[in-house]
Amino acid sequence: MKKKIILEIIYVSFLILWAYAAFSKLFAFDIFSTQLGKSPLLRSVAPVAAIGVPVIELVLAAMLIMERTKKIGLIGSLVLMVIFTVYLIGILAFSTDIPCSCGGLLQDLTWKQHVFFNLGVIVLATIGVFLQGGRFSNWKSDKMNKSLVRQSL
Repeated sequence: MKKKIILEIIYVSFLILWAYAAFSKLFAFDIFSTQLGKSPLLRSVAPVAAIGVPVIELVLAAMLIMERTKKIGLIGSLVLMVIFTVYLIGILAFSTDIPCSCGGLLQDLTWKQHVFFNLGVIVLATIGVFLQGGRFSNWKSDKMNKSLVRQSL
């Protein structure tokens, strides 16, 4: 029971994070796309990334709402946060001009605070993945396993 409550808190936390991040980017789309265009690592794909990032964030938020896709949504959240963090560390390591393409409250963080925030979110997602069974294949077979248990009784 405790495990389920912790997992639900993690799911809701990521749902809020992704919905907030996506909508803050979409509401300030011109600023977001301009900042992405200034990124030395994303300059060539900025128009696609400006649309793709908020769409991916919204898809992950939607997946975290539906029971049958929560697990894969959490795994996707972990992957996306790792990608964001690697990108952020790459920008910090290889660029002198550092544009902030984050939206909302995160744009007020220093770069160091932002890295620590991302690392904390990665730890939270990792805990969630382990609590839900830690196996990617688990999300697909849960329904079938429950059915087999009922049949054997």
